[in-house]
Order: sequence, then C-alpha cells, then structure tokens
Amino acid sequence: MADLTKMQASEKMVIRSLLVSTKDGLTRSQLVFDYMSLMGHPIPFHKLGYKTVDEMLSSMPDVCRKTS
Repeated sequence: MADLTKMQASEKMVIRSLLVSTKDGLTRSQLVFDYMSLMGHPIPFHKLGYKTVDEMLSSMPDVCRKTS
C-alpha cells in the first residue's frame, strides 16, 4: 500500500508540473501526449487502480479540474 501511495504522489507531481507549465491549461489529449513525451510511457492509471485517465484525473481535485 505504501508503494501505491508513493506512486500516486509521484504521478500527481508530474501532472501538476505539466498543467502549471501552460497558461491556459491542457485538454485531456494534450495532457496524455505531454505526459508520454516527458516520461517516455503512458500515464499508468491502471497501476494506480483506475479504469480510465479521466477517472484518475477526477480523483485529483487538488491538482486539476474539468472545464467545459
């Protein structure tokens, strides 16, 4: 469980850094692309216990929010 918590915290930091690096935020597609470019692998949402990237992002209200 501690490993999962560390991994979640690490992913939050990466996603937060990608989001704050852009003035107007990112679309989900842009975030997925930028993550892959930066990290060299897709967002590991399955390893974190989520079914989709959107589900993972929704669980991080302190990091991101969905806008229309």
